[in-house]
Amino acid sequence: MAVVCGKGFSEEEIEELRGIQDAQKVPWLLPADEAMTWTRIAKVVGTAGTALPGIVAERVVACMEKNGMLKDGGVEGGSGREGQVWWF
Repeated sequence: MAVVCGKGFSEEEIEELRGIQDAQKVPWLLPADEAMTWTRIAKVVGTAGTALPGIVAERVVACMEKNGMLKDGGVEGGSGREGQVWWF
């Protein structure tokens, strides 16, 4: 389990959310501006925004795999990942 936040939150709002009781028990995935390449932006614009959810989902899955959260379609234990921030 992880919390995935989009670009609709300011840094201050993210920190406020992370301060909620028990919020530090899971990793947080936050969007990295540099991951939104011009190719991805063109795809979003060219599809009137309909491609964005798929692009975000691909980035989130890749981030979770990179950090050992997904294995063979399942979720591994969260030991040692609590409260970490991962950029997708």
